[in-house]
Amino acid sequence: MPSWWEKRAGNDWRGSPRGSASERLVHELKVFPNHNTYNGAWLNGRCHGDGLYTWSDGTEYAGEFREGLMWGQGEKRWSNGRRYCGEWVQDMMWGNGEMH
Repeated sequence: MPSWWEKRAGNDWRGSPRGSASERLVHELKVFPNHNTYNGAWLNGRCHGDGLYTWSDGTEYAGEFREGLMWGQGEKRWSNGRRYCGEWVQDMMWGNGEMH
C-alpha cells in the first residue's frame, strides 16, 4: 500500500477485497496526513464508487467517485453551510443540480 495512507485502526486495515486481483476493489476508511478522510470504495488505489470524503475544515462530499475524482451523483456540503446536490464531472459541478 502507498506510504501516504495512514492506518485508521492501529495496525489493521479495515476493508474487504472484492473482484478479481486486477480490479482490487475494496471498501475502507482512510485518514490522510492532512487529516482529510475518505470512507468508501477504492479501485486500484483511487476513490472509485460510492464514498464520503471529509476535508479537515468540515467540508464533506457524499456520492460517486471515478478514478479518484468526484464524478456522478453527489452532494457537497461546505463548512460555511452552502451545499450543492447534483451531477459532478471531474471534480466540477456539472449538469443538473441545485445550490443551496
